[in-house]
Amino acid sequence: MQLAATAHAKPRILPSATIIVLDGSVAFWYVLTMSDESAHDFQADFFARYPMAESVMALFDSLPQTYFYAKDTASRFVRVNRQFLENHGLNHEREALGKTDHDFHPPLMAEAYISEDRRVMAGRKPVPGQVWLVLHRRSVPRWYVSTKAPLFNSSGDVIGIAGAMYRIEQQDELTRYLQELLPVARYIERHYAEPISMSEMAELAGLSSTHFNRRFRQLLRVTPTEYLRSVRVQAAQHLLSTTARTLGEIAVDVGFTDQSHLTRRFREVTGMTPAAWRKRFVR
Repeated sequence: MQLAATAHAKPRILPSATIIVLDGSVAFWYVLTMSDESAHDFQADFFARYPMAESVMALFDSLPQTYFYAKDTASRFVRVNRQFLENHGLNHEREALGKTDHDFHPPLMAEAYISEDRRVMAGRKPVPGQVWLVLHRRSVPRWYVSTKAPLFNSSGDVIGIAGAMYRIEQQDELTRYLQELLPVARYIERHYAEPISMSEMAELAGLSSTHFNRRFRQLLRVTPTEYLRSVRVQAAQHLLSTTARTLGEIAVDVGFTDQSHLTRRFREVTGMTPAAWRKRFVR
């Protein structure tokens, strides 16, 4: 999505004029929220300077099954749609405005998202058809296809990026994007509570262990171990929100050795302990 690009514009990236200072000690999901007034001012400031961007983005507000967002040059969200809010367990757009992926995702995943933002802005060209693992608060992680494109002002300066993602659901799409790794992803989703070795996963893909690990990371942007861990944590979140089981019971149910193991891995993925997550999100 390129707005008012010029053929000979200088490839410079403008700094954002509005600075929102977030508490660097806070690393977990869904915690920091601007006041209604601050969120509105942050968004209004961006679109007051770049009104063409707002008119185009309004098309995505209610688009079903499509996860849409726009960010400024600091990768802070300036616009998100309803699907984005649902996926992140948010009720209002203001809860996302001014935040970055670090406020919603584990550090490694957040940095991967933001690194791609920088690549899109620096390259000044869309990056289509990228496969990403996206965490969902209410279900297991899902695979999405992402397209990102730079946003330009009338002078041809990069002012941010816009991105759209849709979930891969049809069998032919899953096969096309996940390729030889599809049987592995399916197996993990069904057997995450059982011990699963690297050699077992490699055999399912028909690859050597070394080649398998490299291929998984190259194609799906996470390691097999990280994917398995994410699926287990998401399963734990489901049990935390739908049952009264103890943390020790849940740990064993989803494939961790004990409560301590669950707590350590849960914190790595979400930034919160299981107990804190249950207290915050279970009504």
